[in-house]
Amino acid sequence: MADKKISALTASSTPLAGTEVLPIVQSSATVKVAVSDLTAGRAVSAASLSTTGSVSIAGLGTGAKLDIGSGTLVQSAAIISTRTDGINALLFSDNHAGTTKYGAVGVNNAADSWGLGYTASAGTLFTSALTWIGTGNVTVSTGDLVIGTSGKGIDFSVTSQAAGMTSELLADYEEGTWTPALLFDSGMTGSFTYTTQTGTYTKVGRLVTARFNLAWTARPSAGLILLVNLPFTAVNAANVQGFISAQGGITDTGYSTIVAGDGLTVSAYTSTQGAICAVKSGGAYTDPLQQSALTSASGTLAGVIIYEVT
Repeated sequence: MADKKISALTASSTPLAGTEVLPIVQSSATVKVAVSDLTAGRAVSAASLSTTGSVSIAGLGTGAKLDIGSGTLVQSAAIISTRTDGINALLFSDNHAGTTKYGAVGVNNAADSWGLGYTASAGTLFTSALTWIGTGNVTVSTGDLVIGTSGKGIDFSVTSQAAGMTSELLADYEEGTWTPALLFDSGMTGSFTYTTQTGTYTKVGRLVTARFNLAWTARPSAGLILLVNLPFTAVNAANVQGFISAQGGITDTGYSTIVAGDGLTVSAYTSTQGAICAVKSGGAYTDPLQQSALTSASGTLAGVIIYEVT
């Protein structure tokens, strides 16, 4: 073949088949290499990569990856993984202060689901933290579902409503403990000495259910008996309701003996003490439980209070 300048050669047909060969100098010797082997087994760096076909990355799941660096991956078609173990993931990593964190978006064909999750390294299967099932259900697999803004929650407005509906947003749930106490509204001399003074509460939306259990070995001398220190302030003091579930050492001489489950109500009482309730034997507030009903220095009182907050 006569020598020719490259510019004088006939143009090849494109795209190349990959079987074409090129001469290269390797270890001071001129050798040939197939076009398909030019970049085989070695890293390739490029300012940009544009393709009208597919980009195939072999070995995903064993350490192979597409590293975008600080650039941008722009695609107008589907990103497809062809793993056959039923679990495929698009993995993202970020290295900050020497620590690499991995996040993933993946699909589990075997479980008919896809999810958002994380993994310890690029070469391991990801753990889904939030999973969408093919049936439409969502599963939080690890951690909790945290409402990030006060006043936000779960909206049930898709359901049917009663005529007086004012809200369908469940924006709060809380449970904990509180310290119930008894006092007398006036003329109180001395104080209660408690051997038991416990309370628990559950708040669902605006509704609070507070439970209390009290036992004492010493008491004041006179006055109207009040239950104080409710965990939240009632929005309408007149609507506080409750019942006594257990009692001891109490006899209401003006009405009848107080027994467990007799329907005693708990109504709010206005005082500088804050959220205060007066324990009474039903009927009008003018007939509350008095100190005179405590027949001995020792006694017990337990029950439940239900009320609304703002």
